[in-house]
Amino acid sequence: MINRLILLMAALLAPAVVLAANPIDGTWKVDTARSKLPSKPFEYLLQGGVYRCLSCVPPLTVAADGKDNPVKGDPDMDMANVRVVDEHRVDKAFMKDGKKLASSSFSVSSDGKTAIGEYTSYVGVGTAGPVTWKFEYTRLKAGPAGAHAHSGSWRQSKLLSGSDATLTMTVKLQGNTLTMSSPTGQSYSASLDGTEAPYIGDPYTDTVSVKRIDARTFEETDKRAGKVTIVSRMTVAADGKTLVVKTKDVVNGRDSEDLLRKQ
Repeated sequence: MINRLILLMAALLAPAVVLAANPIDGTWKVDTARSKLPSKPFEYLLQGGVYRCLSCVPPLTVAADGKDNPVKGDPDMDMANVRVVDEHRVDKAFMKDGKKLASSSFSVSSDGKTAIGEYTSYVGVGTAGPVTWKFEYTRLKAGPAGAHAHSGSWRQSKLLSGSDATLTMTVKLQGNTLTMSSPTGQSYSASLDGTEAPYIGDPYTDTVSVKRIDARTFEETDKRAGKVTIVSRMTVAADGKTLVVKTKDVVNGRDSEDLLRKQ
């Protein structure tokens, strides 16, 4: 789940392959102001000292007592720590095998209509060190009476910021092989005929395959343990200056879209 949370946001900044017309090589960076975030809501319930992430895959239930508590049934983590800071803010941390995977804070505005979610990932970041994202959320539905303000249904409305390392990648197309690398340590070299290739540096992605759809459109498919996790459709602009990446997070059922600018 944790990577889904972080990959959630992750999904929000999916491992994009950039393919180019004639070809387009270089470094690309996400324009956060142009990101279209998933419309599917995130659902939480914090009541009676228990925190539940109802929209997580798999769903998460853990005591909100500020202690490290065991988590069962999630291959991506085995411990979670949920701490209620005050009536508006909740902090969380997620671990596996004694190592911190990610941490977050969720702070609800005084009127309860919006919130700021800040996330830090400690895995799959290479030499970039911990990386962060910051999102604005809009409330869609309130939680039940007596529940913490974090409870209810929320939609990510804006990507406010992200570590440059998570927004930037470098691509090179040689013959029929695309090579991608990022400051967070992810990389691969994949043939454009759809043959699966190793995805290096991402603990949650094993293989990647890339297919050319037309002269400026390409499709990347990521897998984990033989199952498709993310499918990205990438279209290069005619002038070669921008790239639109439409991402389908198959595991969590969320779609997003990013515009990347050539640096």
